[in-house]
Amino acid sequence: MTQNQPDLTQLTEVLDECQAELRLLTHTESRHLRRLSIVFNYLSQSLKLD
Repeated sequence: MTQNQPDLTQLTEVLDECQAELRLLTHTESRHLRRLSIVFNYLSQSLKLD
């Protein structure tokens, strides 16, 4: 999980019991806003999504 974060060191294997589901929602009328697009792009690049 730390392969894209060179300043972090992974100490153990991934703990299955610590996995969480993440859902990011926005109102349909807000999807065109640039600031939301920036946040969504940042999160999609920063988070490892399997």
